[in-house]
Amino acid sequence: MSTWLNRLRPGRDRLCLVQLSSGDGESHLVQFAPGQYDAPNLKRLLIDPKITKLFHYARFDIAV
Repeated sequence: MSTWLNRLRPGRDRLCLVQLSSGDGESHLVQFAPGQYDAPNLKRLLIDPKITKLFHYARFDIAV
């Protein structure tokens, strides 16, 4: 999983995109419009304790 902001300061800059993959060679993108962060499927995946999550740069991605 990796997050993309329109700049590089979590908490100040807007989250634009989340990139994720199940490890099968395919990548999935979740794109966010300004101020609209409702992504119920992504939220469900992130809170599921049965799914192992790997982050590209976890300290940054979690801060976002």
